[in-house]
Amino acid sequence: MLISTMILAIAASSDSIVLGINIGVKNEKMSIFSILLLSLIPSLGTLISMCFGGILKDFIPLNIAVILGGVFLIILGLKSLKEILKNEVTELKIPEKVISKDILMLGLALAVNNITLGLGGSIAGYNPIWTSVFSLIFSFLFIYIGMFIALKLNNYNLSEVSEVIGAILVIILGIGSILF
Repeated sequence: MLISTMILAIAASSDSIVLGINIGVKNEKMSIFSILLLSLIPSLGTLISMCFGGILKDFIPLNIAVILGGVFLIILGLKSLKEILKNEVTELKIPEKVISKDILMLGLALAVNNITLGLGGSIAGYNPIWTSVFSLIFSFLFIYIGMFIALKLNNYNLSEVSEVIGAILVIILGIGSILF
């Protein structure tokens, strides 16, 4: 279950690499503290949504909750793929100078994505603490890696690839939740 939790956190954090790429493309640099703060916000969103999902799970029989959580994750992943294929994915606008107020807004934008994954993951039986910790770690790594990649590849757009991978991981998690 720990590996599945890590995969859920990777899927939830995949948008962070897009953010890192967008920051790196503008040749912006962020301090480690700013990246950590930016990663903490969606991690807290994951924790809160998973706690709420845990409350909902108490009202639904476990086997049905696991199936519903898995179906929810599959639908979320398919919806993400559909948006990517239709090019309806909106890009985050990165301000020229990333300051603390902007970091808060960007972090909240990332947290919105994690809310639905957190609800589905919690209903499917994933541990909220581990998922949130892994979400923090992977968000941090993905922002940093995204910035590094963009700075090294100089404006090569990798955002669609990371979004597709994230959507596919969510679908696989949903199927895995139902089957196992």
